[in-house]
Amino acid sequence: MIKGDTVHERKLSLAEIVKDHLKKLGKNAELAFNQSNSAGHTDRVLVKSDIGTIHLTTTSSNDPNASLVTGGFIEKEQDFIKDKSFICYGWVAKDKRTFIMFVEPENIVGLEGISKQQITQLRNREFSTVVA
Repeated sequence: MIKGDTVHERKLSLAEIVKDHLKKLGKNAELAFNQSNSAGHTDRVLVKSDIGTIHLTTTSSNDPNASLVTGGFIEKEQDFIKDKSFICYGWVAKDKRTFIMFVEPENIVGLEGISKQQITQLRNREFSTVVA
């Protein structure tokens, strides 16, 4: 289950879950810290793996209708998706299941927010999972 009181703590927790999940699928995966991409965005934590570099986004909300931010804070806010193979969205539902949804970056270009329902529809079914 994703744990943490701050955004960074939740991202670290999600990163460990994603790494372990990918390893169970037979993929190499490791955490990377303070990595800058070609657009100049620096991620405090991400996952580098056989399926590419994965950006992590998580929320503390267990509301099934809650949306997650995908950009729009400042000009060029979506620079974080540059050089990423997937964005992994993670959240814990009211029933304590942990959702781990991998979405290709091109699916969120131009969006300022995305609902959990949209994420579920856009997810890569090969890598996405729900952990009880």
